[in-house]
Formats: sequence, C-alpha cells, structure tokens
Amino acid sequence: MGDRYKWLTCAPCGAHCLDLCIEDVMKVPYAVGAADRVREVVRYFKGHSHLNDNLNKRARLRLVLPVETRFKSEYLMLARAVKLRKYMQ
Repeated sequence: MGDRYKWLTCAPCGAHCLDLCIEDVMKVPYAVGAADRVREVVRYFKGHSHLNDNLNKRARLRLVLPVETRFKSEYLMLARAVKLRKYMQ
C-alpha cells in the first residue's frame, strides 16, 4: 500500500501493540503460573464475603479479576494484588 500511496503513513495502535506484548509475556510458564496463583487467591477472597469486606475496609481498595476482552485487566489484577499483599496475609 505504501508504494501506491506514498503520502499515507501507517502508525500501529499503541494499545494493540501492548496487548500483543502482554499476550507474549503470558505465554512464559513462570508468568502463567504466577498469574494463575494470584487469580486463585483473588477468587478465594471474592468468594468469601467476610474476608473480602474486611480487606476492602482495611485497605480501601478492591481486588480485581481479569476479563478476557480487556487486556489491561490481567495487569490490573497483578498490580492490585501486589498493593494488597500485606492485607491478605
């Protein structure tokens, strides 16, 4: 296309590139294992309302579970778990 339309420039979407990078990182066995373990802990807390309520009151932050259609949610889950780690022990 660049040969025919010299004036047309192509700039890749930053969000899409970031999504592809995160997908590649999440293929590394260590990253997959770590994310799976964090997901288990988050599900445990979210499945026990007394624990989840206590955590929310003490830390004033909520745990985040990732959703398939939002690439950033995997990162948010891990980042939030790191912030709340001391409250979950």
